[in-house]
Amino acid sequence: MGFTDRELALNWWERKSIQEKSELVKQAKIQIENRRYNSLTGNEIEWIWKNQPYNK
Repeated sequence: MGFTDRELALNWWERKSIQEKSELVKQAKIQIENRRYNSLTGNEIEWIWKNQPYNK
């Protein structure tokens, strides 16, 4: 049984440090309030994950 892209992206996101999340959000040009990285939707996290150089 395989994982969906969403599941892979969410697992990948959870392993990132606050500094890494901050940099990824800046690169994606996503606006979030008060560094609340948990407020990102699954779609946003999946989009960030899919647009990493090693996923293209």
